[in-house]
Amino acid sequence: MTLKLFPYLVLFSLIYLCSSCEDADSSLDYASIDVVTGLTFFDENGQAIGKWREPNQSTQNVSIYPIPNNGNVFLFSGEIISKLWVVPASCIQVNDNDDIESLSLDLAYDEEDLAEVSIQDIDVVDFTGNLSLNLTDLSPGFYKIFYRMSNNEIGWTNSYTDPSQTSFPSFAFLDDVCP
Repeated sequence: MTLKLFPYLVLFSLIYLCSSCEDADSSLDYASIDVVTGLTFFDENGQAIGKWREPNQSTQNVSIYPIPNNGNVFLFSGEIISKLWVVPASCIQVNDNDDIESLSLDLAYDEEDLAEVSIQDIDVVDFTGNLSLNLTDLSPGFYKIFYRMSNNEIGWTNSYTDPSQTSFPSFAFLDDVCP
């Protein structure tokens, strides 16, 4: 009798295992420290020139430009910035019904977590409101640039860097990079 039940037991076990398995992409959501859902475009003068999808960022009134960039990036802030982290990121699409930009304002990240995943960890000494970053050694792709403000709040801006580009005549390539 037990041999007749064996196939059902195997089938039940497989269904249970598959239903309890976590989807490989389920950890990639807009709140992940290394995920980008969109970009706000800025020209080389720091002027906003558009938006692509819904950026999951909390800029804390810090301007990082240009976005996208060729690895030469500028940062401007009226607040003192004491630390920067550059984190490589994956790009995902989110449901258009979600207000990701507003939801992202409630996110918070720990400095220890940033230190673990960052590829650049920069102490900023004597911040004067402007800073230039050289990211030309990075591979083409999405990045999140995190910064610690004088009140110890951490903000971040989504970015796209490709050091091989001299200009970005069209931003349509992003739809191919993050389908």
